[in-house]
Amino acid sequence: MKKLSALISVKNPCKSASKGLTLLEVMVSLSILMVGMTTMVTLAIATFQRNTTNKERLQATNLADEGAEVVKYIRDKSIESTDWNTFKSTYPADNNYCLYYNSVSDDWELNDPDTSPDCEGEPSPGFSRSIEITDPDADTRNVTCTVTWITKEAKGVNQTVTTSTKLTNYK
Repeated sequence: MKKLSALISVKNPCKSASKGLTLLEVMVSLSILMVGMTTMVTLAIATFQRNTTNKERLQATNLADEGAEVVKYIRDKSIESTDWNTFKSTYPADNNYCLYYNSVSDDWELNDPDTSPDCEGEPSPGFSRSIEITDPDADTRNVTCTVTWITKEAKGVNQTVTTSTKLTNYK
């Protein structure tokens, strides 16, 4: 009787194949690798740009919120020391203002951006903040704080964040 291994003839496919890679196989492998690497680098660059844009937007939103809160503080300080009408006459409606922190008096001020040199560079480099006060009725003031900036990633494109609040005569 013949051995079982002699009856079953199994060829090893690895013995008949070439032992090295052809130039074509190497080129295809490198092409696939380059496409993958290019995609990853492009994705990383886009992520960094989006991160910078989001950081700028967050900073602008915080500056706008700060502006509205400072106007509330000025209103409260004015009402506590005098009254609502003094606040209204000191800061007339339908005007634009800028905020200025006066280090001498250690207090915030609302200034006219057209006449006050203190508005330059406010609130921080690259950003500008404008506060508009309107007067819908005798006991209400609408305050709109707008922050604008030019994005670092898209040169020349202005971005804007706006926040609004209502101030009332709470006394």
